[in-house]
Amino acid sequence: MKRLINRIFGIKSAPAAAQPVAEALVNPEALVDQPVSRELFVAASPSANQPAAAEKQVAAFLAGDHFAAGMQTGYQHHSADHLRRQVNLLAAQYRSLVQDEVALLEQQATEYRLHLVELGNQFPELREQLEIRLEALRQQQEQHRRELVNSVELEGRISAVVKAYEAGYEQGMKQYLVEKGLLGDYEK
Repeated sequence: MKRLINRIFGIKSAPAAAQPVAEALVNPEALVDQPVSRELFVAASPSANQPAAAEKQVAAFLAGDHFAAGMQTGYQHHSADHLRRQVNLLAAQYRSLVQDEVALLEQQATEYRLHLVELGNQFPELREQLEIRLEALRQQQEQHRRELVNSVELEGRISAVVKAYEAGYEQGMKQYLVEKGLLGDYEK
């Protein structure tokens, strides 16, 4: 019984991370010789991974099964007007994702420009590397802006999504009409 009580209420050794803190409570000069962690003062830059994440969202949208989505919608809704609204909605979703990507690329480009200012002319090799990356970002931004303009006319990368959705919508409508006996079996 005494063992059980000691297990529950007994003093446990502090974890390794808490040892310096425990020592500092007993001896305030114990932490003087230990270096302060850099992570305590420097925030991790989340923007380095954000453009990749935004690009993945655009890629996931483009790779989605829009034929199946169109087929399901075509089976449920049998209207050309509904198809037009859905296509416009797809284009709007795509534009939103691309705009998010452009904004993140602009944020990253701003960070590069700030680093260029900080470098000044002291480190020409580093400066040149940053300028090359900045130019690559500008080219990506320009490509995405062209894609935004093209998407208004349902051209560019969105055109494959729209064509797949429309083909699926048509197939879904045909399937519905065949099941209702309004269309012959010849076009399955």
